[in-house]
Amino acid sequence: EIRLSLVGSEMCIRDRARDHNDANVAAVGARQHSQPEVLELVKIFIDRPFSNDERHVRRIGKISKFEQTGEVVY
Repeated sequence: EIRLSLVGSEMCIRDRARDHNDANVAAVGARQHSQPEVLELVKIFIDRPFSNDERHVRRIGKISKFEQTGEVVY
């Protein structure tokens, strides 16, 4: 599965991309950041583990089921 997140700050990585969504691909705006900033954001993204919080795992499972079957799970 590919889960991409736009990351513009450490907070985006921490609070959404990795902790909540277990993103495995990061997109960084080239016009918004210098090369050293991009490299730092990528390092933070790679080093940050998924939280494995049950509610986030459950939501990701629902998204995966929809992608595979088209079934909406509430």
